[in-house]
Amino acid sequence: MKKESTALTLPAAPSFAAFADDPEYTRELVSEYFSDGIAADDLQTIKIPGAGGKSWDLPGDKSERTFTGIILAAHPFRLYWPEEFGVGGKQRPSCQSQDGIIGVGNPGGECRICPMAEWGTGKNGRGTACPPKHALYILLPDSTLPTRMDLPVMSLKSLRKYARDLLDHRVRESSAITQFGLSSAVSEDGITYSQATFTHVGTLDPEEAREAKAYALMLEEALGIQKKQRLPRQLSSNGEYKQLTQVSTVPPRSDLDEDELPDDFRQPGSMTEEEIPF
Repeated sequence: MKKESTALTLPAAPSFAAFADDPEYTRELVSEYFSDGIAADDLQTIKIPGAGGKSWDLPGDKSERTFTGIILAAHPFRLYWPEEFGVGGKQRPSCQSQDGIIGVGNPGGECRICPMAEWGTGKNGRGTACPPKHALYILLPDSTLPTRMDLPVMSLKSLRKYARDLLDHRVRESSAITQFGLSSAVSEDGITYSQATFTHVGTLDPEEAREAKAYALMLEEALGIQKKQRLPRQLSSNGEYKQLTQVSTVPPRSDLDEDELPDDFRQPGSMTEEEIPF
């Protein structure tokens, strides 16, 4: 008796306007119109709904329970408001980090050792006063420019699990067609909130995958996204090894002036003579 296949049948992959006809021309147009770089307010946004909502508000006044797209780029970031200002108001954040590594403002400096990033400094002694977030740049099927989605800390675990699943199947993120959904959860304080979900529902064909990768590289450059790079470890004077890292720069068109950078902010690759790993 012939055994029936239990393999998951994926729906037909949608076509993406950015890769149709002449994708190289599309990239040239984006570079031409945004020759000074792409800022966050140049892009349309998709927000995680509050209070456990299960529908996305999409560009074009659309409301859908799920939607599909391609994650072309992503980076961590942090925003810190003193408690008296309230998060998300019109007041500019006291400190912000466009790469989740270096904060610019007050207190500024290296995020991983910042007191505002310590557990227990958040509201009611839970979480952190400056929680990590993640920006996703999602290409929708009928769009040329990506749409930005800012993921709160509650959705980061789902994103990391999705990245692991793609890695297990050896699928590049920019080649994966992702379905974005929503689930609801309840916090320890009894507050219902929404979490983003991610499902792999298709993979671009090899030619489209190459075009998507080229588009992603162009987009990262336009957005000023630079990956954190590992450098060789250096043996310090006390006999202990320390890991040298390069930090990414603030993306172009930042609204922060140069004199607002903290004193210890360094551009990528700038090391003192003592730090050069010879």
